[in-house]
Parts: sequence; structure tokens; C-alpha cells
Amino acid sequence: QNYHELLAKDYINKTNNQQQGENEALLWIDNFLKENSCDMTQCGLPQPHGYNIADGFNEENATLSLLNTTDNLNNTINFTFSAYILNNPTKCLQRAILCPLNIEVNLINDTILNQLEGDATELYSADNLADNENSKLQNNNMYQRNMINFELLNSFNASGVPKHCLKLKRG
Repeated sequence: QNYHELLAKDYINKTNNQQQGENEALLWIDNFLKENSCDMTQCGLPQPHGYNIADGFNEENATLSLLNTTDNLNNTINFTFSAYILNNPTKCLQRAILCPLNIEVNLINDTILNQLEGDATELYSADNLADNENSKLQNNNMYQRNMINFELLNSFNASGVPKHCLKLKRG
């Protein structure tokens, strides 16, 4: 028997469900290969590409394995955050999809949030100035309230700062 047949039979026996999601199968196969020290090419699976990355501050490098198995955003999201991963918050913290633009990050976050079960809670940032007992400062605050367009302020999306409307789900 070759590794491919062994993997397929063992996986079907363990799950008793041939309709199991492709992502969960890939995750299981990856774990199987690690446990049994198999080469992925022997099983007909794509070979990961190892990239060395460093933070530029010390001599230590980390190897990041990337698979070229996806061709669109939904496949990337489903591969990185499968149903198994989404139901395990500790595993979610160990996964990431890197993006150069905030708009892409927000799109991916919203897509993943929609995949989680349950109702979303919306939290809003404060958009008014606190009153001060000092009359000069209070007059200045009133002037600023009249001059600032809060819709404009709420539309800003700076790196490292949550959006004005933050949607959260338990999980």
C-alpha cells in the first residue's frame, strides 16, 4: 500500500464520514504526516515552501511553511480557519492571514466573524468630549463639539486602533 491509500482508508475509518470537509481532511493529513514522518510528495500532496523570516533585531530566524493550495480569498480563509479551528479559540490565536491594507484585514475579519456561530455584539467608541469644570476648558470643549464632524472621526481606521463599530462574538 502506498501512503495515499493508507491515509485515505485511515481517515475514513476515523471519521466514518466521507463528507467531512476538505480543510479538516488536510489538517488531519498534515498531523498524520508529522506523526509518521512521511514526506508529503509521497502522498501526492503539495510540497510546502519554507521561507526564513527574521525580525531584524536578533540572529534568530523562524521557518514559515506555506502551501500553494488556494487561488482565492475564500479558499484561503477556509484553509486557515477551518470549522475545527474556529471552534477552538486557542488554535485560532495560532493562525493569521497577513494583509498589507486595513480594508483587506476588515474584509477577512468580517468574513471569519460571519462563519462563527452566535449573535454578534456591536461596541462603539466614545465620540464626545468630557465636560470639565474649568469654564475656559468647558467653553473650548463646546467650541470643539461644534467644529468636529463625528461622522468623519468615526470613519477613520488607523492601524492598531479598533474601528468605531467593533463587532464581537463569543468563541
